[in-house]
Amino acid sequence: MTTSSNYRELFRAASIVEKLSLFQSLLEASELYVDLALALLNAIHKQLSLDPSHESMEYKRYAETIELLRYYRADMLKEVADAWKAENPSHEVEWLSDGVIK
Repeated sequence: MTTSSNYRELFRAASIVEKLSLFQSLLEASELYVDLALALLNAIHKQLSLDPSHESMEYKRYAETIELLRYYRADMLKEVADAWKAENPSHEVEWLSDGVIK
């Protein structure tokens, strides 16, 4: 690899799978906080919604990530959902509309 391609790799946008892996790694290491979780989920959700042709694997992994957060940190998921709703009062939180949080 040349030096210029190394530099390009530093500044490329992360894929959805990479963002989900980061999210899960932070969750497992107990280094995920509400603001960071909200920011990552916003970025992941936006990337998924911009291109509806994403692979079903990415949607499945996204759903699994939300479920992991619900299972291990339901309190954090509730805070994230509340913050999401506060930022987007006119939008339904579709990843919560199926009853993930009760």
